[in-house]
Amino acid sequence: MATRKRPVSNQKAPKKPTPARRGPTPRGVKGQAPLTAPQAPERRSVNHALALDPVRYARDLIRDVPDFPKPGILFRDLTPLLADPKGLALVVDALSSRFIGEPLDAIVAIESRGFIFGAALATRLNLS
Repeated sequence: MATRKRPVSNQKAPKKPTPARRGPTPRGVKGQAPLTAPQAPERRSVNHALALDPVRYARDLIRDVPDFPKPGILFRDLTPLLADPKGLALVVDALSSRFIGEPLDAIVAIESRGFIFGAALATRLNLS
């Protein structure tokens, strides 16, 4: 069994300096040139739908499940939105655009959806 050697002196090693905090890193479709609409609307691809209306693209990914868990309740399933990288990036961009330039220390999010979007938002804004 290998043993670790301890330093001879009783002095503690100096702490490493913490790296400087970077600014927010907004990403997404803002820097891309907009695409033109296709001639035949019934043959529209995902990229064209994204360029025409990013909010509609993200909303179309949210699935409605009627009568779940009880009759009369309309459940909105976010799983398809979370599975689509472009859709999730659009939502996180929309959330982060409100806070860019604000003096924030951390993002706090509660409940199941809050954990998912809060973590992505903190990553995008380079916060804890």
